[in-house]
Amino acid sequence: MALLTLAARSVAAAPPDAAGLVSKMKAALEPPKSSLRQMQLSISGEDGGTTLWTLAQARKTIDGKGRMLTVLLSPKEERGVASLLIDGDKQTKPVRALYIPAIRRVRTLTPAGAYEPVLGSDFFYADLGFVSLRDKYRLLGSEQHAGKQAFKIEQTPESPWYYSKIVSWIDPTTSLPLERDYYDPAGQLWKVETFQDVTTMDGQPVATKVKMQDKQSGGASEIVVSNLRFGVDLPDALFEKGSLPTDGASPVWNGLE
Repeated sequence: MALLTLAARSVAAAPPDAAGLVSKMKAALEPPKSSLRQMQLSISGEDGGTTLWTLAQARKTIDGKGRMLTVLLSPKEERGVASLLIDGDKQTKPVRALYIPAIRRVRTLTPAGAYEPVLGSDFFYADLGFVSLRDKYRLLGSEQHAGKQAFKIEQTPESPWYYSKIVSWIDPTTSLPLERDYYDPAGQLWKVETFQDVTTMDGQPVATKVKMQDKQSGGASEIVVSNLRFGVDLPDALFEKGSLPTDGASPVWNGLE
């Protein structure tokens, strides 16, 4: 009986596997419920000034795959810039498309194009995308981070041309990342992404402030989420590549400016 008790305690104390932690993080960052949100993107300039962009984002799961549509609302002269991301899986790669009104053409981003800066910020399109299940993950253990006990995960991208690895600290309570550290191909720390001001809406924890710091250039950008709503009725047609030229004028964005 004593041996059985010790064995049961050992199993109960066994740490979770990396795949399970990543699946929970993906579910926390990408809840299947359709949603709308406003995002204020601020970019710190080298001269001490700040550039501000107001964006709106719609999310929906269609045919079992998450879709993320982001449009630029202001400044008015730039309104209409839109990007669409369709999540991939272990068999298929994600699809990313970008529409810029001045060019009047929808461009499908190549894997390298996913690492273009979003509106000149320190965020790449890939940074704001879905958690990839095609990458390799391993659990590095559990440790104190940002004042909390967190699981530490190392991610090796399928294509390590831009990031050789990404190290994440995951809050076991919310399954949201507390921080992600991005390393360049030479193995040097490049960018640090932090998730702050977590709130719960409709039972879903959400980080309403995300900050990205470029440790090599000294740049910093921040996204603040507001007007977040879950369970919004969104038409499937909104999330098609062919709709990008007109998505910026959709009435779904009313009230988010």
